[in-house]
Amino acid sequence: MKAHEWQEELGKLVLDFVRTPGFVAYHSLKVTLPRARVSIKQSAINVRNRRDQWALLYSRCRELPVRQKIMEHEYEEMVEDEYSKYGHLHLMVRQGASIGLSADEVLNVEPLPITQAVCYAYLWLIQDHTWQEGLAGLVANEMKNANTPLLNDVGGGGSGRSAKRWMEDLGLTEEQVPNSVAHSKADEKHGEMFLSVLEQHVSPGQEENVLRAAKYALDLRGVWYEGMAAILEKLE
Repeated sequence: MKAHEWQEELGKLVLDFVRTPGFVAYHSLKVTLPRARVSIKQSAINVRNRRDQWALLYSRCRELPVRQKIMEHEYEEMVEDEYSKYGHLHLMVRQGASIGLSADEVLNVEPLPITQAVCYAYLWLIQDHTWQEGLAGLVANEMKNANTPLLNDVGGGGSGRSAKRWMEDLGLTEEQVPNSVAHSKADEKHGEMFLSVLEQHVSPGQEENVLRAAKYALDLRGVWYEGMAAILEKLE
């Protein structure tokens, strides 16, 4: 398939995903300080786990141009880009500060069982599938975050929805929710940058397997959203 066809097919999966009960429940909850603090701590664990996911994918792929593109992606995530001179984890720390958390409180926290389980499952998915299938799963997760034209008509991507709720419910500004705002934009680019890789490296007849793996990856994130929504709902 051509890159635009991959974008269309993955877009269909993402569009279905943002309508799932877990995703909707998580982003429908009123954001209070206790809920925000739990959410950002667990989300910071997810961010660090994604660095492990991309590193594992790198090790699984022997194509030098693809490895270079993964390194480009990870440089922006871990080192610097237009949104942060210190990497995207620093954006989490800054957003945590807006709700009274120190850097240590954001970065040094025990994962909840649902977070731990989903983090392990993502690493298994990448290890147990071809690198093309693992890549599609990571790309789908980037796409579901961004406020793209595809998702704007249904309320936006995950990061955009989080930014809106934090600002409306906690009275914060865009500058105080830098992680959510940045990923509502940056993940559009990150979702698109590997479409040409899928075009070049997925053999005819393997498209269904690759798209199935992408759906698995979204399903895993859906499990996390559903579990977190149930936990957060119990907090005031």
